[in-house]
Amino acid sequence: MKKIFLFAIFAAFFACNKSASLYQNTRLRGKWQLTEYYISPGNGGSWYPADTPTQHTIEFRNDNSFISSDSAYQNAIGFNIIDSNRLEFILPTQIPSTHECYYQIQDNGTTLIISPVSCIEGCSNKYKAINGNGSIKNTDQ
Repeated sequence: MKKIFLFAIFAAFFACNKSASLYQNTRLRGKWQLTEYYISPGNGGSWYPADTPTQHTIEFRNDNSFISSDSAYQNAIGFNIIDSNRLEFILPTQIPSTHECYYQIQDNGTTLIISPVSCIEGCSNKYKAINGNGSIKNTDQ
């Protein structure tokens, strides 16, 4: 009886983790453009529109590689989904190293918010999904 109980817990754990990761991972894949960033230097904080110096694109590829048009996320070269709201960026170092962030996908999959776990005061980047033709996706699509 004890073996059956342990097997059931083991099977349920892996089934739940696999489905959550697959669902979020599928929605995360693709190209995103920074539209806003959030800064809270010890106060209530606020969102600021991305301007030319801060604007960049990021791409989560099917092979778990990661591309950024600038040095976003410490020049990450790959990513792994940890759970339904955390991911880790793989950094290009000799010793395997990662940078962990929280993420949320909103607005029918057209908005992505990434927040570094290490940001104490509050900081986030808000991205909009990009279509294959380079335009930003609408929430209606």
